Parts: sequence; structure tokens; C-alpha cells
Amino acid sequence: MKNFALFTLISLFVVNHNFGQMIALSHDTIYSQELNVDLGLNNGFIVVVGVTNLTDETIDLKWTRSVAEHCPEPWLTYISDNNISHTPNVSTNIMHNSGLAFQLAPNETYDDFSITYFIQEVPGCCPVKIDFSLVDDPDNILATFYSFFKANTVEDCNDFILTSVEHPTSSSLKIFPNPTRDMIYFSEPMLDQEVSIVDMLGRTLLTTNIVGTNMDIASLTNGAYWIVVRDDQQKTVQYAKLVKE
Repeated sequence: MKNFALFTLISLFVVNHNFGQMIALSHDTIYSQELNVDLGLNNGFIVVVGVTNLTDETIDLKWTRSVAEHCPEPWLTYISDNNISHTPNVSTNIMHNSGLAFQLAPNETYDDFSITYFIQEVPGCCPVKIDFSLVDDPDNILATFYSFFKANTVEDCNDFILTSVEHPTSSSLKIFPNPTRDMIYFSEPMLDQEVSIVDMLGRTLLTTNIVGTNMDIASLTNGAYWIVVRDDQQKTVQYAKLVKE
């Protein structure tokens, strides 16, 4: 019996400047972790993202999957859109103008676009990137979704993740002290940048614009969090893990 886990994390909209905001994703990044997975079984873990057509016309979408080359070799990933579940050897739903378009009616939201990770034999980390574009203009990326999954390891996989797949975030964000009790300081001043605190379940607890080098986190309960810095296009540009004690 396959075990399924549903993960929902950071909610962001993604803007494309060539077409305007044609589609929105319910998440642009999902970080997921499972411990104590029975690696002798073909366990399936599902990561889900919603895709919304923001236009008043039906659109035909192409998606393209990129899997990090250092993902554990026995692991498999399946992509499911509103047509079928695509096997691991399929990198896109549209090949040379043939295939089944991921079609959305005007203002339609499809909540179940998913990546299923089948974890087998070895622990590790596996980043997957999904680019969305129009079928008739595939080179213009409308939105990008990243899924970072790790199983049976407590290793901090951020450095691995960032060097394994093209990703717009940077691990260069430095905060101190860490762990901390009530205040964090940034190594470089924030210039009226949007900073969010996100818990390990993906819930955004606080979002504020920061000018300067410090942020008060005294109201947080003890635990681990993500500090996420976004640009003026609402894309994640930096992040760091924070421990409040």
C-alpha cells in the first residue's frame, strides 16, 4: 500500500512581463521532508500546486520538467496534469507540436497539478523544476514551480539544492545571531525589501518591508523558520533558515 503525503507551502504569484500576468501558481516553491521512510517499499509522496488562468480566454499550456542530476538514481517522479499522469521519462507534455496541452478555461483554476516522488532504496534530496509556457510560444516562461524533496536525512540540503538545479533563490542571505531569542540582524541592509517569516508547514506568519539591518522576531514561538526575501515582482530572491529559542 503506497503512502501518500500532501504538502502545501509558500503561496506566491508569478508575473510574466511579456504577456502580463496570465497565470498564477498557488505556490512557487515547496520544501518537503520525510523521515523514517521504509526505503524497501515503493512509497509515493505527492506535492501539489494549483494553476490559475487569469485571462478571459482559454489557454493551452506547455510544461517542462527538469530533475536535478544528483537526485538518487532509484527515485522516480511522475507529473500529473488535467489530462494524464506522465511517466518519469517524459520531460514535457508537448514535444515538437504534438501532445496533450494542459488546457485551462477562462479564469479556471486547476488545483491538482502534481509531482509524485516514488522513494526507493536510498535516502537523499531531489529538486524538480517545472516551467509553464504557452504551447504556441514555448520560449516565454509564464511561471516556474520548484519542488525540493528529501527523505530519511537530517542533512541541510539547501546547498545541494541550489547547486543541483537552476533556481532564482540565493543562499547568500546571512542572519545573526542564529539561533536567537528576539532580534535578528542582516549582514547587508534591507532597502525597503519585503521580508516574510514562514514556518516549516509553509504558513506565512509575518510579512513586512524592512529598511535597515534588523528585524524583531520576539513574537515567534520557539522553533525553526524560513526567512524569505522577495523582490518587487514577488519572486523569492534570498532565504535563510532561522532557529528561535
